[in-house]
Amino acid sequence: MPRITLLAQLLLFFCYSAYSLERPSLQEVSNLSVPAVRPDTAQVNRLNDLANEYLKEQVFDSVELFSKRAVTLSESINFKYGLSVALANIAKVHYMKGDYKPALSSILKSLNLSESIHHPAGVAICLNVIGLIHLAQGNRELSLEEFSKAATLNMKVGDRYRLSTNYFNMGLAYNELNLTDSALTAFSKAIKISTEIRHLNMQAMASNRLGDTHFKRNEIDAAIRYYSSVLNNDEYQNDWENSFAYTGLAQCFEKQGRYRNAVKYAGRGLELAEKKKVKWDAERAFRVLHHSYAKLGDYRLAYKYLLLNKSFSDSLLNESKVKELNALQLNHQKAVNRVLIKEKEMALQKSLLSKQVLFLSVFIIALLIFLLFVLFRNVRVKNRLNKDLTKKSVHLEERKEEIKQQNSELNELNRTKDQLFSIISHDLRSPFAAILGTLQLLKTVEVDRDELTYLLDTLYEQTAATSAMTDNLLVWARSQQEGISARFSRVQLSEVMMEVLTVFQNIATEKRIEIRHEIDKDAYSYADRDHVKIILQNLLANAIKFTPAKGRIAILYGAHQGTTCVSIQDNGVGMSENKIQQLFHRSGKDISTAGTNNETGIGIGLVLVKKFVDANQGTLVVNSAENEGTTFRVCFRRDV
Repeated sequence: MPRITLLAQLLLFFCYSAYSLERPSLQEVSNLSVPAVRPDTAQVNRLNDLANEYLKEQVFDSVELFSKRAVTLSESINFKYGLSVALANIAKVHYMKGDYKPALSSILKSLNLSESIHHPAGVAICLNVIGLIHLAQGNRELSLEEFSKAATLNMKVGDRYRLSTNYFNMGLAYNELNLTDSALTAFSKAIKISTEIRHLNMQAMASNRLGDTHFKRNEIDAAIRYYSSVLNNDEYQNDWENSFAYTGLAQCFEKQGRYRNAVKYAGRGLELAEKKKVKWDAERAFRVLHHSYAKLGDYRLAYKYLLLNKSFSDSLLNESKVKELNALQLNHQKAVNRVLIKEKEMALQKSLLSKQVLFLSVFIIALLIFLLFVLFRNVRVKNRLNKDLTKKSVHLEERKEEIKQQNSELNELNRTKDQLFSIISHDLRSPFAAILGTLQLLKTVEVDRDELTYLLDTLYEQTAATSAMTDNLLVWARSQQEGISARFSRVQLSEVMMEVLTVFQNIATEKRIEIRHEIDKDAYSYADRDHVKIILQNLLANAIKFTPAKGRIAILYGAHQGTTCVSIQDNGVGMSENKIQQLFHRSGKDISTAGTNNETGIGIGLVLVKKFVDANQGTLVVNSAENEGTTFRVCFRRDV
């Protein structure tokens, strides 16, 4: 996401006028801001052109200065075109700073002005910026709608330069949605147009993104071809895009097992990334260098780049979190504004109704004095109006209910946020403190070989448990924000279970628990493989957690009414009927219980399991009795 936001910001720089402007002197600026005569449209256009030039160089203070003066002059002469351009420039500055709320406010004003003066090119620019704001907030479907509308307008006005940018942005959004076929089509269109109009920078950017998309699809040869085309283009070289291409090639060579080539190209990419201060490419290069040096047996360099990768990853994560918080604040403000607008509309309607009733009452009294016949007619009018008032009152009540529903949704969002922060601040602190304590002990105290082995085993168990807890927490948080979407494929359940067992075998051995796994090579199902792994991992972890030392766990397979089932049986502490009823409906400390070896959890594992089972159209059944043990049976469709 940080790389996409950066790319989107760069696109704003390449979408302005192709000519360059000289920097104004102080006297020129003074003449523009305080004209000796009535300002004209040429002065407004000059201010907007200067703002565009400073925007390319990211001198944001100067952009805001000239744009605000252009706004003032445009309003004084009612120059709507100049006003729309100035507001668009202000919106771009706010967007590049990550201030999405004022950015959206300014670009919507610019959009209204462009529509009012029937300026389709200006409308297309505004729609593209709105799409970028949505994309930065993670609203990918909304961003695609805006980019598509902008592309339609640019095709009508014949602006192929900006049309190539629209297709590129659509490709970014499709990639975020994992719609790689659509992403390839969009990037290919961007390359075709940019090649025809000699837009060399866009050609390089789209080629890089095509390489990245092919890499995600594991089409390594195609990815290498597109990355190499950027580096071998004699007509155009750009350090930004070359950095991306080098690190992309490094990833491809690492994937192919060509680790020396991976080190070579990652080094070149890192050099350019540090030169241009591109954290995303640098972090990617560090990751490739760490893995490649480890494969080559140079563990000193591998460890060095592991530390650098960790540092850059943390920095990118912090930047991403800041953007997410800005997006959350903007969404919250939108919801609040909708409520305020509806309340204002209701107040205006009530005021209008009151005035109408008053006017009618005065009118009826006047008519009563002069004409009985007019009295009769006005009575009929009054009855008709009363019916209208009744209908409007019913409508007002319905809108009140809508507002209540929206307030309820806002409260639910706040509750989910508070629960997430509570889990992060309390439940992860203790495991990490235990790990740090063990590492500190190894660092400061000399221990013999047996003690060292024991401490390392303990550290492994603590790290594995914390990793599983963190994985559950991240998956749960993502499901709360985005929902769960399954990608169905044919899954060999025994094979997935073997992968899960490799993670938990040491923990089971430490507790002296016997695990009997009856492998069934015919145990196939139709489900999302990643989801199945999370489900089996949580169920096996629970069985180990609540089985005492020297206990037994059996993993069995079977078929039932067109489904393939996995059963995990233990002879542990079991559960009461009341606990079983709450198992898949409550989370957090209310449901979490310590294991037989005082193992702790965060209380979201089984709730998460139930969600994934439902998303894969499966069934989950639990049978348990206190002090006798528990059996979890999960079943998935066997065929499509």
